[in-house]
Amino acid sequence: MQALKNSWLIIVKEIKMFQDQGLSIEQMKTHVETGGDLASLPCPQNVNTASKDRDSIPEFSIATFHQFLLSFIVADDQVSGVYLHVFHILFS
Repeated sequence: MQALKNSWLIIVKEIKMFQDQGLSIEQMKTHVETGGDLASLPCPQNVNTASKDRDSIPEFSIATFHQFLLSFIVADDQVSGVYLHVFHILFS
């Protein structure tokens, strides 16, 4: 708990992983103090939000891939206009 009081950076890989999944150090501490171990920690409620984000991703197709690639190239802005024009003609 001193890590929280002193705002120390948590670098223990397993603890950091559980924090990234949404568990607090207090939840981990309580779980271990009541006889549990880190491997049996309950899954936090907000872990499934990633699957909800995937619902908005379109199905894969070559045409969709080309469109997203073209959007990335334009946004990245590291190609010359000539190559971009040729790419657009080839894949539109």
